[in-house]
Amino acid sequence: MLARLHEPNVLQARVEADGLQRRNGQWTVLDENHLPGFPRLPLDYLRDLTFGTYQLELAPTYVQHKLQRGHTEIIELDLSANDPGLITLIIFSRFRNATKHQLWIAFNQDVQDDAGLVQGL
Repeated sequence: MLARLHEPNVLQARVEADGLQRRNGQWTVLDENHLPGFPRLPLDYLRDLTFGTYQLELAPTYVQHKLQRGHTEIIELDLSANDPGLITLIIFSRFRNATKHQLWIAFNQDVQDDAGLVQGL
């Protein structure tokens, strides 16, 4: 993490410059069964990407907790209409039901190996 601290976040700059945080007609709603071109990432790659196992271990408990409390919306997933290699997710907070977090993931649909597939913000 420290080695990457001062690297520019190209995706963040793009989100800010293009105003992607505004919700307009440029997104297509997806579900977990329809995510065209998104690479399947090996568990070792995900551990490296998330700097450890904490998030990976926490995810199933988070989803189960939300479902047990009757929350049907846990994650909203949208694909960019202009760029098929860009998705945005709205994740509902673990701590406050009214709080949502928006993030973006850029991925390369043409790459089949697990090196350099995903850049997130």
